[in-house]
Amino acid sequence: MMPPVGSGRRRRSRAALGLAAVGLAAVGLVLAIDATIWDRPVPRLLFGVLDESGHVATAALLLSAWATTSTRGLSRTFVVTALSSAILIDLDHIPNELFGTTILMRDTYRPYGHTMLTVAVAAACALVLRGARGNRMARAVAVGVLLHLLRDMATGGVPLLWPLERWTVAYPYPIYVALLTAAAMTLAAGGPRAVNPAMPKVGIGRVTRGTISHVR
Repeated sequence: MMPPVGSGRRRRSRAALGLAAVGLAAVGLVLAIDATIWDRPVPRLLFGVLDESGHVATAALLLSAWATTSTRGLSRTFVVTALSSAILIDLDHIPNELFGTTILMRDTYRPYGHTMLTVAVAAACALVLRGARGNRMARAVAVGVLLHLLRDMATGGVPLLWPLERWTVAYPYPIYVALLTAAAMTLAAGGPRAVNPAMPKVGIGRVTRGTISHVR
């Protein structure tokens, strides 16, 4: 028996609306987190948990938007590695947070790991590693760190050019919110596509250029 005419279109429309709702919910979650941790004093442990949740939501949303525009998709290994890297980069806060030493962030707002040097090292590993799996994982690490920096540059800035410069590089928070909203809309637009379970799609929208502030 043939399905009713238009039923497929309705299902695709519902899927698109559902994905739009999920994407906008992720944006709302990030806004709620930032309103909680940046506008009032909170315990450091709670701050860390909420901030990492914001990083996960940001990375997941942007990766998902990327998938909807990608013709090849991204492997589960790439996605998991990128998401993990977007969180684990904050391990460089441990010396300061637990032991009170600024050995990794002297004269900078965030630690030295929060720089393009980390991205460059991961990219160099991708060039050196000849195996397909190792190459993909190294590229995923670079992407994950970039996604982390994207959020951090909107919430205070990072020493992006260290060790060449110790400037704090940042851009306006509204641009960050606009980027996440655009990603949510992109996710909805591409949602009706069929997704290969063995190669789930995930992705990044275009980064809007914002104001860069240099603080000595």
